[in-house]
Amino acid sequence: MIFLAAAMFTTVALAQHKPRQYSVTYERFNANPPALSEIGKLNTYTDPAKFNTRWSIGCECLDRDYSFFDGYKDYLPELGVAYARIQSGWARCEKEKGVYDFEWLDQIVDGIIAKGLKPWMCICYGNPIYGADHDLSSRVFTDDETMNAWKKYVEALVKHFKGRIVMWEVWNEPNHMNNAKFPEPYANLLINTAKIIRKLDKDTKIAGLSLSWFIRLDFTKQVFERLKATNNLDLIDYVTFHPYYHNPDQANWAIGQLDSLVKSYNPNIKLYQGESGCPSRLEFTHALHTIEWTEYSQAKWMARRMANDFMWDMPASIFSVVDHTYKNMQQSYGMFRTDMQSKVIYRRPVMYTVRHMASILRPEVKAVKMECTANTSRELSCLGLEKDGQVIGAMLWFSDERPSDSLEREKLAVTIKNLRLEYPVYIEPITGKVYNLNVYYGSYSDGDMNLQELPVWDSPVIIMEKKHVDMTKTADHNYLKSPF
Repeated sequence: MIFLAAAMFTTVALAQHKPRQYSVTYERFNANPPALSEIGKLNTYTDPAKFNTRWSIGCECLDRDYSFFDGYKDYLPELGVAYARIQSGWARCEKEKGVYDFEWLDQIVDGIIAKGLKPWMCICYGNPIYGADHDLSSRVFTDDETMNAWKKYVEALVKHFKGRIVMWEVWNEPNHMNNAKFPEPYANLLINTAKIIRKLDKDTKIAGLSLSWFIRLDFTKQVFERLKATNNLDLIDYVTFHPYYHNPDQANWAIGQLDSLVKSYNPNIKLYQGESGCPSRLEFTHALHTIEWTEYSQAKWMARRMANDFMWDMPASIFSVVDHTYKNMQQSYGMFRTDMQSKVIYRRPVMYTVRHMASILRPEVKAVKMECTANTSRELSCLGLEKDGQVIGAMLWFSDERPSDSLEREKLAVTIKNLRLEYPVYIEPITGKVYNLNVYYGSYSDGDMNLQELPVWDSPVIIMEKKHVDMTKTADHNYLKSPF
């Protein structure tokens, strides 16, 4: 009797358990607003016609079952981004020599398309049946048998998915760790692979390099030297790179160096931020490990990464949709937190951050240089927003240190040079809330905007012309006059 009662209790308890769809940390973001009057909330887009073509979301690691597509596919439209990065998984597609099974990959590609996004595919990693490793840090093979098998696989892959894949990327982080010492095997792989793609799919885009630690330019330079020596500098459209920096703003110098190097070989090749994200807890391995990250600093980090990608006017991919469960650990980079069975538990603050930034930084909005001064000893980044040739706002954030967990803001006296707005509003992208700038907050002098007691922190805030903000009104603000 006692045993039966205990069993019944366990059954009922399990039946009543449901995944929580809210985040305590996101509630805290919302409970600590700036000292301004809220007037609205940013509209976000789940209609594919309005997905933002600047941004991509990472759907990596499905080839090794570190996450499962069916567990999160229905959440993809919430992010409002237009593209999704996946990996091809040679070892999973060809388990018997010469026999290709793309059924599992079809489900992912077609599933992404069904949700309104467009997939791009990284063709990467080796195949154990040919003696080649199939995971991160895999060495690029050099023997003829494996290379010939690879080329046959690439040909079969491209033929099968032609018309469904908008861009092909050749390998993932070929310079990872000690592989940086071996640029020539990768250069040969890139040339062989890109030629097959160009022959079979002339309308697609091709990305190369997928650099891990891109500040070390020797690997990139030697790959390009090989492309130049073989008259293949026009084989690729993009160089992808992965800027995992503790402080995302500190990547800009290295990005500039990389851009200059690439353009010195072919000015038509563009940069593509191909994978970058931030953990939400202390990790003991992988990118940005040994740092005590939280869901607070993760959201701020991503807002700054997206602000910098916007500044460079380059497409960018966010890592990743969900957490990945490895054999020895569970990664915590996901926009959606998952359990050990890869089921979504709740939306992290970073997920809301991504869709709000995607809502604001539309393709028709461009970044322009903007100068500002403030009564602070901290480094303050300022970036202008332009639409149809007119400056419509500015984005500001403290950029001198890596993002903190603090929800406190510093009130600054800020002068933004050459900015004049008729009705400026204040946008906080993590929560997506829009605020009125009260009467005493601003004035103009010689065409410059002066703002008093402006709440600023180590995550972007946006001052923007109200008529350019797509929002839903949440409070009656007619009595609040424009301060300008």
